[in-house]
Amino acid sequence: MAFTMAALSVVCAILVAVFVPTKRIRTSVPHLAIALWLGGFNLIHGVNAFVWAGNINIHIPVWCDIMTKLMLGTAIALPGAFLCIAMELRLMASDRKLSTNPIVVRNRKLLEVFLCYILPVLYMASRECLRICDDQ
Repeated sequence: MAFTMAALSVVCAILVAVFVPTKRIRTSVPHLAIALWLGGFNLIHGVNAFVWAGNINIHIPVWCDIMTKLMLGTAIALPGAFLCIAMELRLMASDRKLSTNPIVVRNRKLLEVFLCYILPVLYMASRECLRICDDQ
């Protein structure tokens, strides 16, 4: 069962990674974020399923700490990326004219980068700071 779960997670990560080189994914911040975060998340689950197959002993404590933080970041990054895509769809579906002003486009990209990458990293760092403060 553990081998099946590990293999399935790795296959899913490979299937997500296949789409990264396409222009639609590569040129869009939220689409690329979804592919990267989901691919990493699936790889983490694949390794966890393989390493902890049939036991609960902690073999690699550092792995647990780092991967837990990445999984927390994924929980923030994916909703942020989907929110960015929803904002794009709202702009396309509305009757308003799309702005091609470079400042508006730049601000939209900055918001996408913030929601997809910076906010999850800040969340992961804050959770680590809280954990360190609780330990003392």
